[in-house]
Amino acid sequence: MSEFRNGLFDCFGSLPDCLIGYCVPCLEAGLASNAAGQSIVWNALQCFFYPLLVPIMRYQIREEKGIDGNIVNDLAAGWCCPCCAAIQIKREFD
Repeated sequence: MSEFRNGLFDCFGSLPDCLIGYCVPCLEAGLASNAAGQSIVWNALQCFFYPLLVPIMRYQIREEKGIDGNIVNDLAAGWCCPCCAAIQIKREFD
C-alpha cells in the first residue's frame, strides 16, 4: 500500500491550482474527475454536487491505486476540504 503523492493541504503549493480550487471549486472537481477517467455525466454532476461526490471519487481512486486510508478519511477530506481533496485527486494523475 502507498500514500497519495501529494498531501491534502499541498494544494497551497501551486497558485493556479489553489485559485481554481477555491474560486471555481466545481471546475477543479470536474478536472479531477476528467483526469481520473470518469464519464462526462460524472463531470457534469460535479458542478452541482461536488461536496458529495468528491469523497466518493477519492475513495474510488484510493482503492484503484492501492493507497492507504479508509472511507472515514475520504468522507472527512471531501466534506471538510472538498477543494483540497479535488486538487489532491487531480494531482494524483499529473
